Amino acid sequence: MALRRTGDLVIHEIDAGLSDFAVNFLQLSMLVAIASGRAHSPAGIAQKLDVDRAVVTRALDKLEANHFVQRRRSVDDRRNVLVSLTEPGAISFNKLCNVASAILRARLGKVPSGECEHLQCLLALVRGVSNV
Repeated sequence: MALRRTGDLVIHEIDAGLSDFAVNFLQLSMLVAIASGRAHSPAGIAQKLDVDRAVVTRALDKLEANHFVQRRRSVDDRRNVLVSLTEPGAISFNKLCNVASAILRARLGKVPSGECEHLQCLLALVRGVSNV
């Protein structure tokens, strides 16, 4: 329960910090997946973030309306939709990451670095990841 409450608190703080950009934590997570090259399609984003495809579609609609991303059909297979950052989206992405990073630093700055590493190891164990 404490872990869930802590996560919710941090997400709420990040949402508040991103509100000037009309972006929320989920949308930022999607932008990170796109910008990092870990996901190029709505289906890939949904799989990477473990959320429903309909949620991704609605969030992409908002991101596209605000000129953060663009969707286009794949040249190789017209059935596939590819998502990429727009030029203004890439510029804003850096600002969004700075805001989120500042919030995380303020939160985690109270925790000694060795303890942060220990927490990461414990969370990896809970997730079942063996090589941290």
